[in-house]
Amino acid sequence: MVGFVGTFSYWHGIGVLQEAIARLLADDQAGRLRFLLVGQGPLHSEMREFLKEYAVSRKVIFTGLVPHQGVRRYLDAADILLSPHVPMPNGKPFIGSPTKLFECMAMGKAIVASNLDQLAEVLEHNRTAILVAPGDVSELVDAIKLLSDGPVLRARLGSEARRAAIERHSWKRNAEQVLQH
Repeated sequence: MVGFVGTFSYWHGIGVLQEAIARLLADDQAGRLRFLLVGQGPLHSEMREFLKEYAVSRKVIFTGLVPHQGVRRYLDAADILLSPHVPMPNGKPFIGSPTKLFECMAMGKAIVASNLDQLAEVLEHNRTAILVAPGDVSELVDAIKLLSDGPVLRARLGSEARRAAIERHSWKRNAEQVLQH
């Protein structure tokens, strides 16, 4: 199960994600892959339409909005979590609250994320995640394939991501850093 939780908007890489899903599912002869897409946003309807044949067969599940307290169950249902952000259209650095990324890390799941701005500051390639070039559908597809075929790699990345989240990005650690300055 491959999961995405977020806003279905341009900078979250929805166009890249929908193309990657279509390629992966068209090539998934064994029928092993499923995608769990949680959230809403301006590109939600377009993505649903683009992937409708896979939604009918339940290879792609769209949940729509879920209450924040329920997000953890959806994160936990996934084996691989995605953060396929793309550069901002105005060329400015992507800046957002990385809370969702920390939540993904804390779940101890393998993560595929764009090697972009804040994401690349928090995650480390081949240690806490697989980082891919922003907007590169082929790299995203290859990373998902690598992780779907590699349970040992998924477990190692997930474990390291969780450890990093607890050591460096917990609310307790954040408060300690504030108090030290």
